[in-house]
Amino acid sequence: MKKHYGLDYTTSITDARRIMGVRYELEARVIMNIPDYIFAEDVSVDFIAALMEKNYNCIHVSTSQARTYYTEYAAHILGNTGSIYPEEYEYYKELGYPMDAVVGKNGVESAFEKYLHGTPGTRRITTDDDGNVLNDETLTEPVAGENVFLTIDIGVQEAAENALRDVITEINTDSEEEDKAEGGAVVVELVDTGEILACASYPTFNLETFNADYAVVSQNELNPYLNRATQGTYNPGSTFKMVTALAGLRSGKIDVGTYIEDKGRYTAYKDYQPKCWIYPHNHGYLNVVGAIENSCNYFFYWLGDKLGLDAINYTAEDFGFGSATGIEIPEKSGNLSTSEYKWEMFNESWYAGDTLRTAIGQGYMLVSPLQLANYVSTIANGGTVYKPTLLREIYNSAYTEKTFDNSPVVTQTMADEEGYFSALQSGMRAVAATGTASEIFGDYRVKVACKTGTVQSDATSTNTGVFVCYAPANDPEIAISVIVENGISGATVTTIAQRVLDYYFSDKADSLTVIEENTLLK
Repeated sequence: MKKHYGLDYTTSITDARRIMGVRYELEARVIMNIPDYIFAEDVSVDFIAALMEKNYNCIHVSTSQARTYYTEYAAHILGNTGSIYPEEYEYYKELGYPMDAVVGKNGVESAFEKYLHGTPGTRRITTDDDGNVLNDETLTEPVAGENVFLTIDIGVQEAAENALRDVITEINTDSEEEDKAEGGAVVVELVDTGEILACASYPTFNLETFNADYAVVSQNELNPYLNRATQGTYNPGSTFKMVTALAGLRSGKIDVGTYIEDKGRYTAYKDYQPKCWIYPHNHGYLNVVGAIENSCNYFFYWLGDKLGLDAINYTAEDFGFGSATGIEIPEKSGNLSTSEYKWEMFNESWYAGDTLRTAIGQGYMLVSPLQLANYVSTIANGGTVYKPTLLREIYNSAYTEKTFDNSPVVTQTMADEEGYFSALQSGMRAVAATGTASEIFGDYRVKVACKTGTVQSDATSTNTGVFVCYAPANDPEIAISVIVENGISGATVTTIAQRVLDYYFSDKADSLTVIEENTLLK
């Protein structure tokens, strides 16, 4: 190839490879009539001036578009753009894309590519043998892409990301544990539509410098590119207890008037006798509302034992656990806690103790923060499961016409003729008022319904903190899920949700306060 391109022995191997690479690309384009070779992008004005001054044959300077980000937040949601990969070419070729097209690579850039991309125009450029342009005519005009509006509220997103980062930093600063808090996620959802207001994942990255930072960031063992909000899966811990409670109410095994004595240790089996978290103390007699309020393991061990695994999983499936939610960006569906899963993953049989652990959210069930937020939305609205969405509406390129208006999609409706959901809601309100989250939400200015959860992966690891809530408790608007890996406990991470609620209700606090007549407003 050095001989073919007239390179003599004085040219170093490194320089020769660079020169031959460019010459080969140019030659290939003459033979195959493919798009121009891009020699350099995002170049300076000085560089352009030097090129024009030399008047090189066949070199053209042209303008192109670049994606501009007006926020440092929502990197996992927005995604980025890039050139078509070789393995993608056949797919995009069928859609009429040129080989050098820029396409969405992940996030909503990829999810809504068909709306955002538009249609390229075509030009015919005639040159002489020296590369001088003789004629340049437009054959078809380009059509700009449409304008996609997301459901994301950038203020809520910012509050969620900042709170997640700050609390994880505080945990690591104050904790003497060897295992430090690592990643985490926050999802905020409108309970009556499924619209996602925030979808935060930590650690995150900078979209503006994505390409420049990729080599370094991709080596980070915490995997900042992983969207933990939709693709991270975790044990739900005690936040799952409302599933077991509803399964018990629906089955008729209990009603709101059923009281069980917490004896501290559940002794129905000789070889496995799990304890309530309060042991050696106990909670005394509790009904289902009190069991949720106090997160009584004994009550749910007893109830799970009465129900059996199938009844628990049947209700979990109704809430959407074990299945993809249908959101537009990549997600993991997690899995239900089943004997088949245990055998497949660990080659171990199922025991009664596995059912007891499943009943308190500590079994083999894995859920995403997105699924948890959708689950809590369902409890808040009384049994309607919505498909979570990031898409609000689409306008044409000139903003003169709305071409798509997203409407809520119901994926499941759980009948509640007996008012079972009110029992779950009462228990969650009590958690905030007098239970494990009362220190944060006991006198909070907006009434909150919530549930804390603590998950221990093994005997030596620091607990993962899980927290879910909705507010206002009496007229729900938003649901929030929070997960922090090695976050110590659910109570520890409640402040993340509090800060999100602080922002969301900051301009609504006055309207939520009843002012008596003849009171001077300052």
